Amino acid sequence: MQRAFQSKNERRRHKITADALLDFPTSLIISWSGMRGIVSLAIAIGLPVTLESGAPFPLRNEIIFISVAVVLFTLLGQGLTLPWIVKQLKRHKS
Repeated sequence: MQRAFQSKNERRRHKITADALLDFPTSLIISWSGMRGIVSLAIAIGLPVTLESGAPFPLRNEIIFISVAVVLFTLLGQGLTLPWIVKQLKRHKS
């Protein structure tokens, strides 16, 4: 139902309570350990090999290489620093 047609009582029932919200450390950990460019890599791999004219797709291999490099860099960078970040956040929380 659209919000314009809801009564004030119906709108209040669907509000997010403060208990449902995540605290900053939890939000940081979730965002730091999230996806690492895999969608970009999938799109790069999905580029056609040739154009409609039969010419090779310009810079296709370079685009794929850069996408793989970004995924690996973020995977290693974020993956190796995640335990340190969790320890730091636990230390400041207690």
